[in-house]
Amino acid sequence: MGIWCCLPVQAQRAKQQIKVLGQGTTLDSIHITDAKVGALFLEVKSYFEEYSSTQPASVIQLYFQERTKQGDLVVRYVYTHKLLDFHIQTTMTYPDKSKQVFAFDRSRRVPLEVALTLGYRQQQLEVDLL
Repeated sequence: MGIWCCLPVQAQRAKQQIKVLGQGTTLDSIHITDAKVGALFLEVKSYFEEYSSTQPASVIQLYFQERTKQGDLVVRYVYTHKLLDFHIQTTMTYPDKSKQVFAFDRSRRVPLEVALTLGYRQQQLEVDLL
């Protein structure tokens, strides 16, 4: 008679979504994933033809910082633009279970909009690309 152990049949994994957009001489790689507190959940790497085809000229990153006592989601926004030698970071707060449209248009030839739903469930931020 064998020994049986109680293991989950399927381990829960964070879903990942990747989208690539070409707009003129700009190529954007958008990576989205569910995230625990402190983790990256959205990264947009933008490649400009005149800068490099292998190194991004700008990078936008959103990190899930915390869930407040009121249930809101605190997000850290980090933006780096190598051509302009520019870097900024700040925090923003969004309601739980909300649709957000991020309009990235500063220092870009063509504006980029990324629409997401943000919701907190089972100790992590669940993110869906719309």
